[in-house]
Amino acid sequence: RGITMADSTPGQTTLPVGSSGGTAAASDGQRVGPYRLLRQIGQGGMGSVWLAERADGAYQRQVALKLPRVATAAGLVERMKLERDIGALLEHPNIARLYDAGIDENGRPYLAMEFIDGQRIDLWCQDHQLDGPARLRLALQVIRAVAYAHGRLVVHRDLKPGNVMVDSQGQARLLDFGIAKMLNPLDVDSGDGTVESGYTLTPRYAAPEQLSGQPIGVAADIFSLGVVVFELLTNTLPRNVHSDVAARALPADLAAILAKAMQEQPAQRYATADALADDIQRHLRDEAVLARPDKPQQRVARSLRRHRGAWAAAGAVLLALLAGGALALVQARRATLEADRARTVKDFVVDIFRVNERGNPANAELRQLPAELLLERGASLIEPRFRDQPSLQAELHGVVAGILLDLASPRLAAEQARKQLEALARIQASTADQAQARMVLARALADDDQTVDAAVQAQQAFDLAGDNRLLALRASLLRAELSIRMARRDEAKAQLDEVQQALAGLPKPAEPQALALAAEAARLRANMLNYLLNRFDEAMPLYEQAIALSLRAEGPLSGRAIWARTDLAYSLINLQRAPEGWPHLQAALAAMRTLGGANEVLAALVEANNLKWMVVTRQMPFAQGRQAIERSRTLLAARGAQVPELTLARLDFQLGQLDAEWGAVERAYPLLAASVLRLRPTVQSPWAQFRLVTTLGMAAAESGHHAQASTLLAEALKLGIGAAGADSPWLAATYIAVAENLSMQGRFAEAAAQLASVPPLQAVKGQAKAPLRYRDAITLARAHLELARGDPAAALAHLPADPADPADSADDPLQDRRLLRAAALCAQGQTKLGLAPMLAAIERADVDHYPHRAGLAYWRAKAGLCALADGQGALARQLAGQASAAFAAQPGVSPYFMAPLRALQIRLAAR
Repeated sequence: RGITMADSTPGQTTLPVGSSGGTAAASDGQRVGPYRLLRQIGQGGMGSVWLAERADGAYQRQVALKLPRVATAAGLVERMKLERDIGALLEHPNIARLYDAGIDENGRPYLAMEFIDGQRIDLWCQDHQLDGPARLRLALQVIRAVAYAHGRLVVHRDLKPGNVMVDSQGQARLLDFGIAKMLNPLDVDSGDGTVESGYTLTPRYAAPEQLSGQPIGVAADIFSLGVVVFELLTNTLPRNVHSDVAARALPADLAAILAKAMQEQPAQRYATADALADDIQRHLRDEAVLARPDKPQQRVARSLRRHRGAWAAAGAVLLALLAGGALALVQARRATLEADRARTVKDFVVDIFRVNERGNPANAELRQLPAELLLERGASLIEPRFRDQPSLQAELHGVVAGILLDLASPRLAAEQARKQLEALARIQASTADQAQARMVLARALADDDQTVDAAVQAQQAFDLAGDNRLLALRASLLRAELSIRMARRDEAKAQLDEVQQALAGLPKPAEPQALALAAEAARLRANMLNYLLNRFDEAMPLYEQAIALSLRAEGPLSGRAIWARTDLAYSLINLQRAPEGWPHLQAALAAMRTLGGANEVLAALVEANNLKWMVVTRQMPFAQGRQAIERSRTLLAARGAQVPELTLARLDFQLGQLDAEWGAVERAYPLLAASVLRLRPTVQSPWAQFRLVTTLGMAAAESGHHAQASTLLAEALKLGIGAAGADSPWLAATYIAVAENLSMQGRFAEAAAQLASVPPLQAVKGQAKAPLRYRDAITLARAHLELARGDPAAALAHLPADPADPADSADDPLQDRRLLRAAALCAQGQTKLGLAPMLAAIERADVDHYPHRAGLAYWRAKAGLCALADGQGALARQLAGQASAAFAAQPGVSPYFMAPLRALQIRLAAR
């Protein structure tokens, strides 16, 4: 009983990798750092674990104190830092917490972990005589905890029953992230062994790539999870995966799940731990599993078994419907009977899926169900019931696809649209029907950010539309939308020009449809002018026209009006015209929430994105904006399966970007790294990729990951130039970030060359006087670079005297020309002229920034050097203390920020 660390069980070998030697002496009552050892509770390949208590009176808590082998001291500081960082990332109810880490006065390393008074998971299952489903449910707790760690870029690498305890409440707790690896956000373990030398692994649970020394990623943990689950179910370890799985006579679905988890090749396993957990849950619910897809008749049988009560109630409805059809058949045997049945069943399916309609009280229950279950209900009516009627199948798959689009489930909608296309091909349907189906598929792919694939389908729909004017117009509008998303300016303009000509030729009876299409055309042309050509002054009246036409054609809840309003609000907020944009944003959000269902989720995402930019552009306090976004995320997370994982990842990205902007980079970087890792594979739009990569690259630079930042920012610049042109003002921050990352590494000549290569940037349209972050940003960056490499005279050449107009100051006081000029004057020895403006700028920056922001600490130390040169030693010490406190709170920032403080401390010590 009690927590263990890499413990050995009978017949099981713990293999040390790259280490040898003994364990530091330890005994009951001995003091290790602030802890007193009580008794040993574990022994393993990496060292020993002791029950301990605080001995310094700071607080009363018993902990499991891990004492690594002294012989693993090579790279000890790096490993201890890594383990501390990993522990800080992992706050999960099924993961034992890491409280403390350090090295005592005798040079002995220690880690203080949460003490779990429990039993190993395999022994717990045996002692409590758990059946198979109960063991699977317990294993799911572990798998979800591993998935949580993977989401924070942590791979455990030694999963086995000995590292999972079950407490007295029956809760599994995952232990010992001591050999865990923090993944590069864009890659897997390099396998270079520089940080992880000395780690242990347990061969019988290790993935093949671990045993052969190949690079390790999340797939290694998935293999080990498969072995653990197999052992829990069979009380044996697999020797040959596939023959053992089959021999154990496990249920076919479960055997398929374990075989997939334990595939020899990592790429053939489950892509994520969540995917493994989801398949096990499907098995427990008697649903089809991804590892072994069902045939249609199996899906119906499963549905009947799972929902006996629901089918008993629904059976009466179906019986009445079918009885009515049978009576009609007996009475008339008319040729229209099949059409009547088709309409009846279609209405029934629509009633199941139309969960957004709040008028029907029954829909309140349906809205609690995940879209996957709704899809299965519809599919159980379409395929088995109308197996020999492909025409009706095609119609119903199209109905389901359209409703799933309304439910914001684009991937499921795309699946149904593809099924519709298959059914249409079997009956050699008209080109118009095929074009319509491809439009639905294109829209589903577009909503899922698969813009390249969507563009292919939209083009095929346009080609098939032929003489059908309305269908061709809709296809052209979708082609133009996708061209804009992919930053294809010439194509978008040509397509919108064609739409404009076609709209003029529409007949009068089509006026409501024509109004809606004209509204969409106006919105898209506005987006093209705004995002691709930097001509917001021309775009704004088109946005207003799109809103008016949409409301006239479709009413107050018009979807086109919603998106025109959100586009306009987003642009106005970014141009620091929030009072003009706010009413449009509020009207759009109110319409989304009135529509309900999945639109409420979209409202949360739209609101979060705009609040983030309100904070970034200094139009809303940080705390107010972050609390609102965090509240939305908490509410959505509470909905469980109703809210897609990607939605939460998008909100995590917004929170990470806000934290980075505020200055809490040590909190921001893990959030950004995990969310970007999740989001990047799902988007094809250059702009979306640009935003993700730029944000993570900037956070990586501030966190000291300069090589990674170089790669990310170079890619971001390439994406941005391709999307908006090299002279776009929206690229100013990225150009500067590339140069600053070089400067932070002391590569001043390369940084200067980077800034010199920036072409003259366009002025920002749509604002009387654009902020400095666009207008003079490159000039200020040059001045900052000259200061960094010790040439204040060259810096001053870029910095005219203080502007009289307060509007000429930067949004961020730490990027203000007055601060840079003051710092340059101090560096020239003109402390009387420089110190006061420096202190004033620092005071302005401290108003709405993280008090421990690395940039703020950097300038405080610079001001301390100026104060010391001015003979103000007390002020210099005060500023040094404030900077020191910041770096103590955020020790993981780039060493660049700490250099002025080190210089100040040396000079203070010499006094």
